[in-house]
Amino acid sequence: MPEKKNNHIIPKCLIRQWNVEQELFSGVHVYELKDKKASFSTGKGKREFSFAIEPYFYVPVINNERIYQVENWLASIEGTLGTFIRKLNEDNEGTILKDKEEFTKLLLALFSLKNRTKYDIQTIREFVNKNPDAKELIQMEENRETEIAVLENLINTTTEEAIEFSNCEITVCKNRQGNIILSDRPFLHNLFDGYSFVALSPYFFISLRKTKEDPMYYYTDVLNEELIHFYNKMTAENSRHWIVSNSKEQLEKYIPYSLVAKKDLVPYRQEVRFLRNGYKII
Repeated sequence: MPEKKNNHIIPKCLIRQWNVEQELFSGVHVYELKDKKASFSTGKGKREFSFAIEPYFYVPVINNERIYQVENWLASIEGTLGTFIRKLNEDNEGTILKDKEEFTKLLLALFSLKNRTKYDIQTIREFVNKNPDAKELIQMEENRETEIAVLENLINTTTEEAIEFSNCEITVCKNRQGNIILSDRPFLHNLFDGYSFVALSPYFFISLRKTKEDPMYYYTDVLNEELIHFYNKMTAENSRHWIVSNSKEQLEKYIPYSLVAKKDLVPYRQEVRFLRNGYKII
C-alpha cells in the first residue's frame, strides 16, 4: 500500500474549484491566519495546496504501524463529493445522484467537512486528554490511544449526522459572479432556522435543512451582493487556519473578518441516536 503521508484536511477536489491560472502557474489565493501571510499557492504536484496538508493527520501509529482506516474511509466518500461538484459545474439541474446510496455518501462527505477539520480534531483531542471518562465513552475497546478514539469519534459523529439528515432538502444557491470564498472550516452548521451551508465552488454554495419528506433538490440564482457578502463574512469568521479565494482582491476584502476574535469550541458529549451504542463528542 502506498504511504499516504500528506493528508489534505479539506479534500483537494473541493479546493481545486478555486483554482485560477496566473501566468505559468495554477493555484489559489490563500491567507494563512497563523502566519498572517497572503500568497498564491500551487495547485499542482506533490505539494498541491500545501497550506491544507497535515502529515499523517488521519493516519496514526499503533505498534509502530500506520493505520489507514480513517484516511481510506474519507477517500471512499470524497469521490461522490467530487462527482456532485462536477455535475453542478455542468449546470445539471436534474437528479444529480443516481440512487440512495450515492445520496448517503454525499451526506457523509458534507458532514465530514464539519468534523474533520484540524481545529475541531485538535480541540476534541485536548478535551479527551483532559477528561478520561470521555475517552471511555466514545471508544469500543479498552486501552485505545486517544488519537484513535478521536478519529473513531470523527467517523461516528459524521455517520450520525448524515443519518439524521437522510430526509432533507438541498438547495443549490448559484452565484454567477464567482466570488464565494472557502475556509478550513467550510461547513456553516445551523446558521439560522435549521439551515446549514457549505461552499462547493466560487459559483455556488448549498444549503441543507432537515425535512420529513424524501430528499429534495432546489435551485436558486437570486443571490445578490449583500447575501454573498454575508456568506463570505460568516465563512471568514468561522475559519481558524486559512481562507481561500480565486481573486486576490476578494481575499483581501475578507482577511479582516478572518482575524476577528473567535469563541473557542467547547466540546460536549452527546448520546448517539442511530448507532448501536456509545457517545459522540461534538
